[in-house]
Amino acid sequence: MKKSFATVLAAGLCVATLLSGCQGKVTYSNDYVDLGQYKGLNYAPADLSVTDEEVNQQIQQVLASQSTTTEITDRTDVQNGDTVNIDYVGTVDGTAFDGGTAQGSDLTIGSGRFIPGFEDQLIGAKVGETTTIKVTFPDPYKNNPDLSGKEAEFTVTINKISKTVIPELTDTLVQSLPNSTATTVDEYKKSVKQQLTDYKQQQADYTKQTTVWQQVMDNAELKKYPEGEVDQYVKDATDYYTQAASVNEMELGDFLTSYYNMTLEDFNSRLQNEAEQVIKREVVVNAIAEAEKLAITDDEYKAGVERYASNYGFSDTAAFEAQYDKDVIMNSLLTEKVMNFAVEHAKEKEGFVYQSPSSENSSEGSSESSK
Repeated sequence: MKKSFATVLAAGLCVATLLSGCQGKVTYSNDYVDLGQYKGLNYAPADLSVTDEEVNQQIQQVLASQSTTTEITDRTDVQNGDTVNIDYVGTVDGTAFDGGTAQGSDLTIGSGRFIPGFEDQLIGAKVGETTTIKVTFPDPYKNNPDLSGKEAEFTVTINKISKTVIPELTDTLVQSLPNSTATTVDEYKKSVKQQLTDYKQQQADYTKQTTVWQQVMDNAELKKYPEGEVDQYVKDATDYYTQAASVNEMELGDFLTSYYNMTLEDFNSRLQNEAEQVIKREVVVNAIAEAEKLAITDDEYKAGVERYASNYGFSDTAAFEAQYDKDVIMNSLLTEKVMNFAVEHAKEKEGFVYQSPSSENSSEGSSESSK
């Protein structure tokens, strides 16, 4: 059975929350909305420059991912920066506590992974020897509140010491890196810079689209919701998550708490808000499409299905179309086309910052509820 409720069809088109979804075929008339301004809106220019420092930082991350660990055999004493393999038993007032005992645990000295004082006291310890260190747990100690502020004693045995070797950036290494077509260091640095530029461009495009579209939505005044559409959206979404809970042999409330850390009351509240936003968006999209005579051609539909199928990991377009109704796909593509239309007719304005009235109201509501 095909889904009439698409949980996530096109990222960035549906409202980006847990409950996001796109409706099926809609043919709302302009009786439902006064559009307001949707052309000639503003957005801030983006800085797409990439510095040498950013390139070097990215390269260092790649080199770190190619690092190897080598056991140190020409000395036995632990030094800062070494990775030590240890067995340890921790006690408080002579009694072992949960999480305080381990064998064969690797710890890099200076990483700050253990509580303050633990790593420093291992410096100078020798392989094969057992040493006792004393520490005080932070207060508060979130990992185990019962230990907050308490003094503890650890008996630690050093099994071996190793060092992490980060390779140098060479032509040979560059040629062996995954997803790299570069053959020299210079070529690789240029490719990294281009990747960072492309990423910034993607972020800029997303920011521009969300800024412009938020203005479109805020400028549109919804006269009324199409009869039954909000309730139907809520029902479809609730049925979807109820079924997911059933598959996991759980009640909906327990499922939401376990998987999404929200109560049933929070879910219902968010879902109602989500439904109203989605239906308003559908009304606005259709009104603009009607006003500007925008529609999805057969070629656009075919290209869109191919893109969606590829982006969402379907084996082919047939598998994707078997999963989603054509009306859902068409509506998502139309939403995309209308959003792009609004962006194409927007204007770049230096220093422009948009504060949505809806976000201001939300903040005020949060402040009031916290008083």
